[in-house]
Amino acid sequence: MGKASVKSASFACVIGCCALLSSPASVAVEQASASDPGSRPSAQALESEITTVKNLLQTGQLAAAREILQRLLAQNPENSKVHYWLSQVLLRAGEVEQGLAHLERSVALAPANLRLRQILAVAYAQAGRLEQARVSLEAIRKAAPDDRLIRDALNQLGFAEGVELMRRNKLDAAAARLERLYALAPFDNPTVVNLAQLRLRQGDSAAAEALYQEVLARDPDNPDANLGLGQIYGEARRIDEAIGALEKVIDVAAGSPAALRANTLLKVLYREKARQLIAGLEDSEADISAAVNLGRDLLRRNSLDEAQAVLEAVVEKRPESAQAHYWLGQVFIRRREVARGLAGIERSVALAPDNVLLKLELGRAYER
Repeated sequence: MGKASVKSASFACVIGCCALLSSPASVAVEQASASDPGSRPSAQALESEITTVKNLLQTGQLAAAREILQRLLAQNPENSKVHYWLSQVLLRAGEVEQGLAHLERSVALAPANLRLRQILAVAYAQAGRLEQARVSLEAIRKAAPDDRLIRDALNQLGFAEGVELMRRNKLDAAAARLERLYALAPFDNPTVVNLAQLRLRQGDSAAAEALYQEVLARDPDNPDANLGLGQIYGEARRIDEAIGALEKVIDVAAGSPAALRANTLLKVLYREKARQLIAGLEDSEADISAAVNLGRDLLRRNSLDEAQAVLEAVVEKRPESAQAHYWLGQVFIRRREVARGLAGIERSVALAPDNVLLKLELGRAYER
């Protein structure tokens, strides 16, 4: 599968700060800052300004929110809440270092606020500072060993660390992280998918297949699991199973990186299937029908060389096949060899004069 990647959002949203507007974490920030000396002279006015900032963030008006917060910061430089909301604006704008600096300052002004410290740890993780994130979360866990949110954040961090270790090809260390998470949450699809990818890279395709099947039992349309199975089946020369899995990826996730990868693999697999079919083609109804269907599918995928080769093999084996002539004609039309294309469709009509649909298609071909 190549390099692994995180398959779903693994941390609570910090950069998308609107998700925090009514969360316990956000409330905790507000409660902690209410006693800040900088907010005492105009607490009511400050609350009103912060409400305006939240509304601006909800509608994506970052510049306006930033302007208000910078003014508030000049008036209240030691206010934890102002630093917090300015950090959210900056992180959402992609100014990560500045955003983290203000978030760190917010924590420094309210060090007893464990939820705020957790938000900072999550921001570290989202910025790729995984070691800082772990140090921060471990320190919080010592202060609150029974806090479920902290425990969950540490588990999610372990997932991110596992993926990063896979990217750096440190497979044993990655396995330690992901296996621990799998034991804790065997039904978490992103964890299982990444563990399956790890097993593939360790050369254990049987274990990887079993893990992908676990995911598909819960989520039959999961594109990453189908892509993984398609690769496993393709390498095992289980061509039809591989094609089925990869076509599913394209059906449910068109345009995604997984679908683009699936399309690349499908080209190779269809070419191999065409080669095998031509080599073993018999003049039987089953073989002829399968070959015509494959030629049609190859045409629809714009694999014109393979489609032409398969359909010409059918015509050679059974020259009276109207469907083979029809689809071969369509291949030539797609190639802009119009005369050969029309000849093929005309031949199909001659072989099946009662087929109204073929006559209609011939009429459309002449119109084009």
